[in-house]
Amino acid sequence: MCHFDLQHFRELIDAAREGGYRFSLFNSEPQAGDLYLRHDVDLDLEAALELSALERELGVRATYFLMTTSVFYNLASPDGCRVLHQLAPTRTSTGVTAARTRGSRGASSSGCSS
Repeated sequence: MCHFDLQHFRELIDAAREGGYRFSLFNSEPQAGDLYLRHDVDLDLEAALELSALERELGVRATYFLMTTSVFYNLASPDGCRVLHQLAPTRTSTGVTAARTRGSRGASSSGCSS
């Protein structure tokens, strides 16, 4: 059985490079050999930062999708804003997954200042 941790992720990245893949973002047309890393951040913003730091160390590009409504984190909180600002300058792109919940009127902005 495969145990997934940051060391295993590093091994997967190395294997992809050895296989001739290049890391791309979703802002361009796919080309042969493109590999798209997409991370849906459902539970833990700190874990996303940790993975982003490893990707930065490895020179990897990835896309992070963050939820606008979650019982696990709040993008408008000081911690949420800090994570958004820390992800921004890395070799990542950040998307927002807008979730409508019962009684909501849609997604709102994060409330973070630039």
